[in-house]
Amino acid sequence: HIGKEVAALEWSKTSEWLLISGGADGQIRVWDIRKANSCVFVLDQFNMKKYSEHLAPLPDVDLSHLKRKKLKTPRTDEDRLLEVNGGRGNRFDRNLQDWISSKRLVKKFSDPKRNDVATAHDCPVKVLHCDGSAGLCLYSTGKDGIKKWDLTSGKNMLVHFELPQTAGTRCNRVAATSDGQNQTLFIPHVNNVFRVHAVSGKRLSKLTGGHYEAVTSALYNEVLGELYTSSLDGNVLVWEPPGADPAEAFDQGGIAEAGAAFGNEDEWTTDEEQ
Repeated sequence: HIGKEVAALEWSKTSEWLLISGGADGQIRVWDIRKANSCVFVLDQFNMKKYSEHLAPLPDVDLSHLKRKKLKTPRTDEDRLLEVNGGRGNRFDRNLQDWISSKRLVKKFSDPKRNDVATAHDCPVKVLHCDGSAGLCLYSTGKDGIKKWDLTSGKNMLVHFELPQTAGTRCNRVAATSDGQNQTLFIPHVNNVFRVHAVSGKRLSKLTGGHYEAVTSALYNEVLGELYTSSLDGNVLVWEPPGADPAEAFDQGGIAEAGAAFGNEDEWTTDEEQ
């Protein structure tokens, strides 16, 4: 993101070395954090690229032996004589050639991606989110809408989400469930939260009436099936599915044996009870 600020970051769920960044230039880049200038690829919203490889870190290039060697140039007459006769000068040339070859290998992988001008959005990228299942999908938001990406190929999956165009642009985080084909997204919009199907993009429901100001973040609890949202009104709300029993959710997970373990029961007593 040369000359532009980085607006969003997200770790890959498939590799501990891969970091995904979204910039104000509308680009989404995938980086291998073990090396400098190591952009793996740049996402293209028009799918004009053909990625022949699966998403993976760059190959290892061992430069440690080069750091330990000190390349000395022939300065004295004796050194120049050795250079002519095939002595120390040749050794210097070999070390220099090894260093150049290793640098060229890194440059071969990094330069084409670093200078890539492909964009994922026509506006700054606001939020990045890897799905909670296998981490194979990436969701990005901008003022031009929400897009879904296949991280195994880098392609735009061209899913049309039935949402207002500015949905997800004023929040810091969106939430997603990990139910395979039934996976759903929770996208904040103003003081509401939209629930949409992640595969078809169809709007399923709208969570409203909880916050008084803009929702800033959403987080889904896979164990309890609860959704947590925060807002500029200073409140953090817990949303439960209709008819959900928290005690049953804990029993199925083997975490607790009774709903009392939640600590949600009212322990206050009235004067009449006393």
